[in-house]
Order: sequence, then structure tokens, then C-alpha cells
Amino acid sequence: MFEATMVSSGGMTSRLDRLETRGLIERAPNPEDRRGTIVSLTQEGKALAEAVLPELLACQARALSTLNERQQKRLATLLPGVMRSAADGLPEDPDDAAGD
Repeated sequence: MFEATMVSSGGMTSRLDRLETRGLIERAPNPEDRRGTIVSLTQEGKALAEAVLPELLACQARALSTLNERQQKRLATLLPGVMRSAADGLPEDPDDAAGD
């Protein structure tokens, strides 16, 4: 999950901790891989996601509105590579980013 969001594993853990504290997610051990955790939205988390999704989609539409269809298609082909490249440079430990 942290690779898809371009957040370090430590940063992702911190975000998940806050979401869990707010009652928006639940975590459970992955029965197929002891190293992993399954993260699920709670009912409250689903309700919040459904409430903010329309504004998120509207914001994305506004951001892309300056591009014509051809440019949007080109952007869609370029972004995955840019995101992979950016994720490769993330430190595993958020303290590494501070230069300590």
C-alpha cells in the first residue's frame, strides 16, 4: 500500500494508526502471510469516503480540465512510471528523510 501512495512504510503505519484511532479502519492479520496486515474500512470510514468522493472527483476534473483528451491520455500513460520512480526514492524509515 505504501508503494502505491508514495509514502514510506513508516509514514503509512503512522497514517493507519491515526485512522484506526479515529475508528475509520480496522486491521487484521493476513491469514495467508504473517508479515502482512489486512486493512478494511469501518462503516464510519465507508461513510466518510462516500461523503468526500464527489469533491475529490470534482477536484481531479478541475485539475485535468486544462488538458485536451489527447493530453489526458498521454498523462495517463506517463504517470505510472513517474509514480514508480518517485516511490523508489522514498526512505523506508521516515527518520531517514530528516537527515538524522
